[in-house]
Amino acid sequence: KQRVMVLTVGEDASARLWDADSGEELLTLRGHSQAVTGAAFFPDGSKVLTISADCTARIFDTASGEEVVLLKGHTAPLTCVSLSVDGHFALTAGHDGVAHVWDADSGAAVATLEHDTAILSCAFFKSNDEVLTVAEDGSRHIWSIPP
Repeated sequence: KQRVMVLTVGEDASARLWDADSGEELLTLRGHSQAVTGAAFFPDGSKVLTISADCTARIFDTASGEEVVLLKGHTAPLTCVSLSVDGHFALTAGHDGVAHVWDADSGAAVATLEHDTAILSCAFFKSNDEVLTVAEDGSRHIWSIPP
């Protein structure tokens, strides 16, 4: 039977992985310096992506808890996170009005998408080549991502 994990985030600058059946804490993921504001599992469950009020995103290995990629480029706290269906790309956005698409393996920025106000929601489409962002001023945009 495959282990089912639950991922939680907290004001204590950490994220935690839990065993869904037993409730046992499996790992504490540390590296952020301020509250962790969101997180997502990679499609295969091997990694998680966390975002924080410290303006960074981090990718952690779910087996070891080790940070494997640091994503830096935002200038304000992060509000949303999404992963492409294949897990090759990460999307982060925040109060700086900027969304970044990242290569999840290398941490390289693939695209920078800008709104006039804070971005409150973001998501990849199943096609992996488009993302949706929604900003505080009500504007929304579907962006094409270069291959």
